[in-house]
Amino acid sequence: DQRVGHAYAQLIAAWKKAFPAGDIKPAALLWMQGWADARVPELAKDYEQHLTRLIAALRRDLGAPQMKAVIAEINPAKVTPVSPFPFVDEVRATQRAFPAKDPLTICISTDGLTKAKDQVHYDTAGQQGLGQRFAEAFLQLLARDSP
Repeated sequence: DQRVGHAYAQLIAAWKKAFPAGDIKPAALLWMQGWADARVPELAKDYEQHLTRLIAALRRDLGAPQMKAVIAEINPAKVTPVSPFPFVDEVRATQRAFPAKDPLTICISTDGLTKAKDQVHYDTAGQQGLGQRFAEAFLQLLARDSP
């Protein structure tokens, strides 16, 4: 939401700069986020509300009310070489349940994707696997629209 921080405003400005005529609309949001929320109990608790507001704001501000969203589950261990993520289970549960509240969304598992030494970020093969899962999920969402 624009009122929350500058990153949202930058995203909207970048989109409008790339497509100044306003005739191009996003088909989908590919969402891979939530680690910071898994560190703080209040953020984990409010994750659903924040994600709901973000998707609604993007649909509104980009004039794309039917924009789909593919949400990838976070999957760090509760304690990694980088940081503790004590609320990872809460964030993942919210991510998995989200499509029941928004039929234009789907959640994908990231389990089994290979990671870098920090056990948070994906290595090259993990990134490729994530991209494949995003693409497959997006195609599933598109198939829902087919008669």
